[in-house]
Amino acid sequence: MSHEELNSVTELEGSLQRVLDETLNGLAAHGHRAKLLTSLRDEICRRANEQARGNISRAISGHAAWEFKEAISWVDELQNALNPICRDDSVAPALRKALGDKSWYAANPKDWLFPWRNLSEAITKGQKSEHYWRVDMDLLSACANTYVRSPWGNVPWIERMIASAFVYAETLAFAENVRGKSILGAMFGQSGQVARSFVIAAIYLGIVAFVFLGAADAVGGWAAVVAALLTYRLLSFSPTLKEQQRVARLFGDMAGVYQIFGHDPVAPALVRERLMDTSNRGAVWPAGLVNVVERACDRNRVFWG
Repeated sequence: MSHEELNSVTELEGSLQRVLDETLNGLAAHGHRAKLLTSLRDEICRRANEQARGNISRAISGHAAWEFKEAISWVDELQNALNPICRDDSVAPALRKALGDKSWYAANPKDWLFPWRNLSEAITKGQKSEHYWRVDMDLLSACANTYVRSPWGNVPWIERMIASAFVYAETLAFAENVRGKSILGAMFGQSGQVARSFVIAAIYLGIVAFVFLGAADAVGGWAAVVAALLTYRLLSFSPTLKEQQRVARLFGDMAGVYQIFGHDPVAPALVRERLMDTSNRGAVWPAGLVNVVERACDRNRVFWG
């Protein structure tokens, strides 16, 4: 690279770094927001350098700066979608209480977006748990669609975070729907109280198995599968409860998709396969999730960096 080319690259990097510094404005360098913005800055720099082949003109530099500001606005929307405290919705007070006064997350809500959450604890404890998060699914879907349409939307770890948040939120909503008996009420109506109570107890036993086994690192992602099989066996003796067997197995398999994201390496092709399988059996995954997973598969089917 010539001296002039090196200067043009350095000038672009310096320009974007100044924008980044102004945006972070004292936020923690190790926080999600700082890491996310730094990754997007690096991707925009890489694309600009590749486009200009090292000789970055003022026009290319200016367009890169515009793209970075656009990406920053997108991060603001993504943070509002994923972080209930930043969004300050009805869940925020309970979440702050569950996190505790000494929690870094509670004290610095602007620093982070979606740290890994324990789905089993969120299901069993609800809003009393620090792992219970209310993701704004509409806003997250809009952010995912913007990401896959944007030229800078090519950062694997960001895609993994978005995809895991989608799966977490959808599976939690499914479990709460079952716990709220809306599915069971539709199946049994106002009659069949004994059968309905048994089904609820059986599904709870499956969820308890998921929680208990999920706490053991040695068992890991198989917890959801075992929980689903346990619930299935509890219900299998009665042919009148086939629909409840299906619901219990589906819950376990949806929770299993989320467990995939908790272990490295993650294969996008495997995630897509599990999403398709559960979709064929009744799960309704958001289109934004599917689009993000497809983007990852197009890049590398085996490894989601």
